[in-house]
Amino acid sequence: MKIKIGLLALALSITLVGCSDATIENNDSTNKLSIEENKDTYKDNKEQEINKEGIENSDKNDNSINTEKEESIENLEEINKENINIENSKGVIDFKLYTFDSEDNDKRIVLKDIHNIDKDDTLENKINALLSSLKKDYFKDEKANIQLESINDGIATINLVDENSWRQHFQGSTGGYINQKTIVETLLQRDYDGEWIKGVNVLIDGKKQEVFDHASFEEIFYR
Repeated sequence: MKIKIGLLALALSITLVGCSDATIENNDSTNKLSIEENKDTYKDNKEQEINKEGIENSDKNDNSINTEKEESIENLEEINKENINIENSKGVIDFKLYTFDSEDNDKRIVLKDIHNIDKDDTLENKINALLSSLKKDYFKDEKANIQLESINDGIATINLVDENSWRQHFQGSTGGYINQKTIVETLLQRDYDGEWIKGVNVLIDGKKQEVFDHASFEEIFYR
């Protein structure tokens, strides 16, 4: 009888120890699983933070690039405004020597800037500065003289001196047309918003005459 009771107690003890070990193992497994899940959650959160930072940095870079583009456009617009407003704060004017495209005869081109003309100078001196640039920088012909005769009622009358010297500059339909418009548009300075002439009257050797086949100067050219 005592032997049976002893064996029963031993069996019960072994069972309890086994259950205890199983519980510990289960707890260990649960803890390990919990730790692994926490690691995965931390990793996912970290990746999300990195992705978020990457997106934010990308947005910042895009915004920075867009801002730089906008600033470049604004700067270009300011430069264009400065070119249009050719009277500057120093009291001098930059006029334009105009010509026209040989492929598109109505497309005006700025051939040269005529710098540092005093805005307070007389209208006659300003016109003479333009005539000088036309002769020296465009026609480049010592024999072909161009003179200012008068300015009356806003009309500047100029004289092409020596018809024979000027004839070569008005030969051919395209060349004659372009050279005529170069003289007229340079003198009219349509982009200048200060006090200026209303029109241009062109004489040939002091007379109102039609002598060039491809360049008509019969009428007054108005601004």
